[in-house]
Amino acid sequence: SSSRASEAAGATAAAAPDGAVVPNFDPANWMSQLPPAVAAMPLCQLALPGSHDSFASSFDLNRSLGPDSPELLLALLNNRLGRRLVLRWSKTQSLSLLRQLESGIRYLDLRVALIKGQFYLLHSLVAISVPDALDEVATFVAAHPAEAVLLDFNHFYSMDSLSDMRAFQQLLISKLGRRLSPPASEVPSLAQLRSQNQSVLAFQASQFDRSELPALWESGTWMPSPWPNTTDIGEMVAALDRTYSMPHGNHFLVLQAVLTPDAGFILRHPLSSLRNSLSLPGNRAFVSWLRQGKKALGCQGVNVAITDFVEDSDFVQAVAGLNFQ
Repeated sequence: SSSRASEAAGATAAAAPDGAVVPNFDPANWMSQLPPAVAAMPLCQLALPGSHDSFASSFDLNRSLGPDSPELLLALLNNRLGRRLVLRWSKTQSLSLLRQLESGIRYLDLRVALIKGQFYLLHSLVAISVPDALDEVATFVAAHPAEAVLLDFNHFYSMDSLSDMRAFQQLLISKLGRRLSPPASEVPSLAQLRSQNQSVLAFQASQFDRSELPALWESGTWMPSPWPNTTDIGEMVAALDRTYSMPHGNHFLVLQAVLTPDAGFILRHPLSSLRNSLSLPGNRAFVSWLRQGKKALGCQGVNVAITDFVEDSDFVQAVAGLNFQ
């Protein structure tokens, strides 16, 4: 809700997972509050709150379903009424990208399609254009230069040629310019990024060799993201345990606190929505899991954690608070 978003944007006291409180936690600037020793650690060893299908807060229902849609949806629901039904399950966030960043999110999960010559973000339904999304990121990092943002472009649709990917890369360069931190042999720290006036690492999961896209980190190597693929909270927690136990010395690792409906689940809950049926209980279960035991930072700890509806259940503060233990 807008009131929750307003509260999230102001300085608060954040509860760390062990119950300690981070005084004056400022969601928009929390990385600038980190102790120097933490700012000197590689970003892959920090706890970074992220959002799942980050852009999926608003859609253009006048547009046809996107090329990522299952054939059954395309056959049965590709009309305005059908798209309104799809909206209940495609909408994964309430906040815009800029509001998420201001609320403390530092990893964005992004899916791109080339539609009639333009790059758009999509989750069955077509959302905002990539240029508009990058403008929101650029606005944030210009206002908060001590923060770092990870952009994970991990699905591409109707972008099968190298020329398409090069045009996409050029768009990122044109929008983010010197703020982009290009791939290196090791993951940089916040301190290193700040010394070079860089704020953004962009990742891509295309079929093309990384040498063809020199401004973009390669997702498969640097950003593994095991997908629980379940509607069951117990199975999600078991998947979190498995991922948490994976060492990740010199690469990122995504914990997906995500419950995913299949067609059968949606048919059994026709009047519900992703948020009510799955996201709210899933978020509560994740924060509870995070606060059980003493979750760590470092090579075998919490790194990127993502969920739907990130303003719920104290998610951002629970994850970011790990860095202040």
